[in-house]
Amino acid sequence: MATPRRWRATWRWRRRWRAGRTWNPEDLALFTQATLQGAFILAKAQGSADVVFPCIDHLRQHVAHLLGADDAPAFTLKETPP
Repeated sequence: MATPRRWRATWRWRRRWRAGRTWNPEDLALFTQATLQGAFILAKAQGSADVVFPCIDHLRQHVAHLLGADDAPAFTLKETPP
């Protein structure tokens, strides 16, 4: 189990690593496409679309975080339409 000291060190590293990092629309578009295609491949392999909704929601949270918006989950699996 990580100690509080180790957690602080990890967060300091993350802040330093992210400082000055930018993203570009082309990379985000490729990441979006890869996420969606991967989710659909998993759904086909599992025979159920249930895996797609969490993948899309995680993608939405990631984009919201990049844009500085609220990154709370948009929905839970129980709230998704049938």
